[in-house]
Amino acid sequence: MVDYRGVDKEDVINSLRQAEAFLRQLNLGPATTKNLDSWLAKDPYSKIEAATDRKALAQAMSETGSAWVFLRAGQVFRHHALADTNGIGLKIYQSVASWGGFDGAMTLEYGQVDEEHQVHLAVECAKFVAAQGEKLSATAQKNIDTVMDELRENYPDDLEECAVIEQQIHDMIIKTRQGDIKGAAHEYLQNDLNIRYTIEEALQGASGLADQKLAVIWPLARYGIVIDKPSKNFEEMKAATDSLRTQMDTLLKPFYETDEVGMTGIGSITDDWQKSGIIFEATKPAAQAVANKMPQCVVIDHTGKRIMPSAKAVAPKAKKKPQSPKT
Repeated sequence: MVDYRGVDKEDVINSLRQAEAFLRQLNLGPATTKNLDSWLAKDPYSKIEAATDRKALAQAMSETGSAWVFLRAGQVFRHHALADTNGIGLKIYQSVASWGGFDGAMTLEYGQVDEEHQVHLAVECAKFVAAQGEKLSATAQKNIDTVMDELRENYPDDLEECAVIEQQIHDMIIKTRQGDIKGAAHEYLQNDLNIRYTIEEALQGASGLADQKLAVIWPLARYGIVIDKPSKNFEEMKAATDSLRTQMDTLLKPFYETDEVGMTGIGSITDDWQKSGIIFEATKPAAQAVANKMPQCVVIDHTGKRIMPSAKAVAPKAKKKPQSPKT
């Protein structure tokens, strides 16, 4: 089996096809369509299909941009997963997420693609709220109030403008209920970027989707080599861990070639900030390789669970030769 981060090549291709079709069906706008067309012009499906080993597959995913083609639309896919749009939203999100299609760093500029995504999310949240009934639920109104209260607290001299923003939130819900999607989008776009984020946050809160969690298995997780007495001084910590980090980087080199390693660094390994050391983001096989080749170290995951060296990796202790009985 040729796999990418533990996911069979054919499953990767199928997830890409399904995600592409779904995103096109949403008809977010010309910039999103242009991005998809540019990606498709690189012939990604044929090049991925032609890969005969894991290294070649990782190279095809990178060279065609397939590894991150849906990264910028991650929040769009997440919304439709939470809403399980058309009964396939969740499945598509899970399949792309399983090989890391929504994981990675993005550039910070705000372009036409981002605007199309943002408008879509705001309108879809308004539609979701509108579909729950003519009158807002107490929870929905409470979530809107929470966002607006924070806005008023931050801008006490602009209370009239805050009232206008709150009215826009309700107007968008009413417009989508009436089927006036373009009107709702137009209402939203009249605002500057900061106000758009506020309206989107309020609508997401009102929808009840924002706090829900998705059952997703991510291919890369945070692991680390524990340092028993970490220094609070970064330079001291770096100096104390340089040799171990060099050894770790050498062991991880083959996994870089198959796109199984993300960021590495120094800091807190566990979610509760109780264990610190050398951090590395990787697949489980990559973490196991580090544990196997560095058995003198304690390798843990982000929950604090130790990754034990496999039995084959640990050299058996030499048996003492029996001494001849004294005569």
